[in-house]
Amino acid sequence: MVVFIICTVRYTSTMVHVTTSIDICVGSLDPRICQDVLEIPLDARNTVSIGAASEVYQEKVLKFDAVEIESLMNDKYRQAGTTCWSTEEYKSSEHGKANAHVGLFEIHYLPNPKQAPRWWTNVEGKTSASRPLFGLKIVDLTRIIASPAVTRELAELGASVMRITSPNITDMTILNLDMGWGKWNAYLDLTKEEDRKALRSLIEECDVVVDGYRPGVMKKWGFGKEEILGFFAVKDCGVIYAHENCYVRIFFVIASVHFDDILLDLRDGTDRGQIVPGGNK
Repeated sequence: MVVFIICTVRYTSTMVHVTTSIDICVGSLDPRICQDVLEIPLDARNTVSIGAASEVYQEKVLKFDAVEIESLMNDKYRQAGTTCWSTEEYKSSEHGKANAHVGLFEIHYLPNPKQAPRWWTNVEGKTSASRPLFGLKIVDLTRIIASPAVTRELAELGASVMRITSPNITDMTILNLDMGWGKWNAYLDLTKEEDRKALRSLIEECDVVVDGYRPGVMKKWGFGKEEILGFFAVKDCGVIYAHENCYVRIFFVIASVHFDDILLDLRDGTDRGQIVPGGNK
């Protein structure tokens, strides 16, 4: 019945549009891909009126049912999208059943006899009840909303948070006014060896790594969970690896492209994270 397209005719694509079947969420930070796939006329892409732009999308989207447009956008063109279910539909789906036993977070302790439990290094005169995490160093590998909100809260409690993003991917910069509060930010291009070395150096000096990307994305560049924990295997201090996971573990969702807000719609507003401590510094 509805399609939710994020960032197509700029702001207008955040409107709700009707399809011929059930609800679906589709989105991208690059409006041109959705525009091209839906064959939005070039002269309509600069429509100023939200209402007028919504009518353009409505006409195009009505040509599809939810299954067709999800397959087209997600499978073929790698745009974030998923069918939306009611609470009962979700619970009875394969996806819902796979997550029925999962809480909001999981904690996995991986003991290392070389690494005794310890606190991070307090900073004299700075670490206090008002800023209890002052001195804690965090590498922030996140974007959009859910995982940047996690690291923002840590920064507000005094932690030193360095957010690393890439010059090669789009970013919803308007969110950085809120989600980037209290953080340092830097670009690193992981296609370059020197930038991969720089990221590894940052990680080896930190206490916590927060990964908010789709499973397998950071591993491709040598910074998956196993690789990051491996950086600390022979050190006398470990690292906390936290993965904010909107994609769950079942293969057909992990392989899909989604935004965290779309996954919240898909999963009836629930979310969870995975925390894998290796002994803290």
